[in-house]
Amino acid sequence: MQNSGRCIALLTGASVSTLGLAVPAFAATTTSPGISHIVGPGPSVTDTLTICDLGDTCFFGVEATNSPAATAIVNSVPTGRIEQIVFGGSVTATMSNLGNAEMAAHATATAAAGNATAVAQINTGILQVAAGTDGGFAHFTNSGTLLIDAIAEASAAAGDAVANATIDFGFQQQAFGINSATAVYTNTGAVTLSASAHALAAGLAQANASVADAQYQIISAAGPATATFNNGGTMVINALASATGSAASAHAFAEYWMEQDLTVSGDASAVINNSGTMTLGASANASATAGAAIATATANEAFVQEVITGSSATQSRH
Repeated sequence: MQNSGRCIALLTGASVSTLGLAVPAFAATTTSPGISHIVGPGPSVTDTLTICDLGDTCFFGVEATNSPAATAIVNSVPTGRIEQIVFGGSVTATMSNLGNAEMAAHATATAAAGNATAVAQINTGILQVAAGTDGGFAHFTNSGTLLIDAIAEASAAAGDAVANATIDFGFQQQAFGINSATAVYTNTGAVTLSASAHALAAGLAQANASVADAQYQIISAAGPATATFNNGGTMVINALASATGSAASAHAFAEYWMEQDLTVSGDASAVINNSGTMTLGASANASATAGAAIATATANEAFVQEVITGSSATQSRH
């Protein structure tokens, strides 16, 4: 017998906001690399990774300021990604943030003449993998402040401006095992994933902000498997887009406090517990002096639980 279940919590919302853009005085790109732990193989492998220690302030990512185009992309450890990959027989991967940590892609572009383009992207910001031929256990804990943000600002005094800010898989946790697999995410501090795009132009202004696949747990096992999400702190997922020009378009999209995907031959359990405060939002503002102004904002699918199992399945949200 195969059981397949998908639970989705939907949330929609939009608001209006405006923001003025500052003009950078110089061109520069600064990159702060991330952290990589790749540990294994062995019959019993354990690894612990601390993103930021108690009392510390830590920054990872790319900050770019340029004319007429600026690009900041976090998609690897050298550009700011945090990754923990542990493999072997019986595997335990533990990751924690105790301090004040930020992972960022910040891009600011200006053009005195012509067009300006700013692109800020985070692709898989934090990755935790526990892959065991026997069992895989992945545990993430945040008791500090964790900010994952993409900010794109484009300003064109005489031309068009385009600002794109994207987060795709801000946090991804994977657990694989032959006998069993377990993934646990616990937040007692503050977690924020935010994408902001702002375009200001004499001509056409376009701003697109997206937080897609914000946080994921992916679990696969031949035996029993469990995915657990615990929030006792604060969690914010948001997207903000603003565009001002002769014609303007602004689009904002945000989704997933957490998606849990389990593919299991044995018993499967997907659990979501919230005793804290959670916010999922999208805001878009478009202002045009001559042509059309178009704004859309979507905050969608707050929680998703998708379970495929050859045995029994339990899905719960509290």
